[in-house]
Amino acid sequence: MDRDFKYFIDLYGAAGAREKFEDACYTMLKRKLPNEYIQKVRENPGDEGIDIFIGDFNEHIDVYQCKFFMNKIDYKQINNSFKRAVSSSFYKMKTWTLVIPKIMDIKETKQWSTWKQEKEKLHSVKIILIDSAEIIVTMKELNIYNEIFQLTHWIQIEQIHKTIVGTSETSLHEKVDFILNKIINYIEIRINVFKKLYDNSYDLKKYFYQSGLRSFSELFQKEEIQLQFLFEQINDLIDEIKNHNFELGYLCNQFIFIQKIYIDKIEEDLRYSDEYLLSMKSSIFQVSLRKIIWELQSEYKKINNHIRKNESTTLLSFHEFDPRNTIIAYHTKEEVLKLLAVHIISLKKAVSSERFEIFYGKEDKLAIDFSTFNEETLYLTSSKTPYPTSMNKLIKYIDNQHSKINELGQFSFMLHACNIVFLEEIDFKSIEKLMLLKNKANIKFHFFIKASRLENFTKKLQNNNFHYRIITQYEYENNISLYKNNIDLLLDNIHMNLSDTLDTISMADGSVFTTNGSSFIIRKTK
Repeated sequence: MDRDFKYFIDLYGAAGAREKFEDACYTMLKRKLPNEYIQKVRENPGDEGIDIFIGDFNEHIDVYQCKFFMNKIDYKQINNSFKRAVSSSFYKMKTWTLVIPKIMDIKETKQWSTWKQEKEKLHSVKIILIDSAEIIVTMKELNIYNEIFQLTHWIQIEQIHKTIVGTSETSLHEKVDFILNKIINYIEIRINVFKKLYDNSYDLKKYFYQSGLRSFSELFQKEEIQLQFLFEQINDLIDEIKNHNFELGYLCNQFIFIQKIYIDKIEEDLRYSDEYLLSMKSSIFQVSLRKIIWELQSEYKKINNHIRKNESTTLLSFHEFDPRNTIIAYHTKEEVLKLLAVHIISLKKAVSSERFEIFYGKEDKLAIDFSTFNEETLYLTSSKTPYPTSMNKLIKYIDNQHSKINELGQFSFMLHACNIVFLEEIDFKSIEKLMLLKNKANIKFHFFIKASRLENFTKKLQNNNFHYRIITQYEYENNISLYKNNIDLLLDNIHMNLSDTLDTISMADGSVFTTNGSSFIIRKTK
């Protein structure tokens, strides 16, 4: 069931909901228009009728006014904000947009249309309305709906934190910190269970035999015994907290209860009989494990960030088991190599065991020499995208290179993924073919897309249910700062060894292979 903005009131109260609504609108606009300068204005009695604006004050700007009207439309507030905006001496408006968290009925729509027509005629300014329906559709298209409407199981941490702030008892602080860290330990234990299963997924019977186990249920029961003592410690501490502060103890108890339910929900894909699990195709079993591990890791990170209160300074990071493809948005070609450098470094820091293949564009003459990035072994190859008539050959190469067939003739994933990076802007039909390969190979695609093309591109991905994340240079600022020396080293080592041609060579044994003189090779037996 979809949530609307009434949910904000339940979570944050009326005053907090207004602020969170404005934050949500800002996030939506930043993601929708990554190549525009978008700025929030700090709340102030003299805010000149602006909550958010797009543009430069030296030119005409687009003004957004966010009004948290859940019931009645307050035209007194609207008129005051609009009047300040049109009469401001600090800027000139191109458009004025009212953003509200509700859908107007017929009577309200008629009143709005009359007001809009009157003001547009009087002030020669285009007026726009964005209601809750449009906001939610846009958020879903941009893949940020779940991010905005967060689940209560970890938002409860904020409520716990606020309650702790109101007490001066050091012992309560220590007890709550202990409980939250124990939950992190709990998630770590669950992650390790599924990682061991994943690492041994090619021969589970052998893994069970070596571990002294006879079944999945026995494996889970063994872990439950280990966790039982952990939860006994947590429950004892919650009882002690309740004796001093019942509200805080109650919040902690509810958090633990909901957290366990949520973890069980994540793991439900493997809550089946041994017979069923052992008969699953290895690729399906591995996909289920990767999904569980990724969701547990994501939950671990969210809770840890809330405990440490460090979300604002957290580096943009990657999970080894994150199945999503990545879109890197850029504005000019001059930015691409720098973004490529920070992207590969950030990936390598997070997923050291994975491999990389980079395909440059048809017009590219320069490539980064990643062999200089030698802190650890980097399994990486670079070549040119065969274009335009050879895209099918490239897709065939990726298929042959990365699909693994087990002894039963079934597709079975490599344990460690290969990250395939395209600097050429691939046409969408080719992308659809590439996505089909994810059903039989452990690969993740990374597409460099010009920011002006991003909106249409992501709509197509959304319509085809392709899962992805978007990264901009703005989101990479902390990474660029931290890895500056590595990036500078890579950008100082550029080579010109990208081949423009594809050659087909026949071997003495009758086999043939197609190559561009670098890493792109297709082998075919006669």
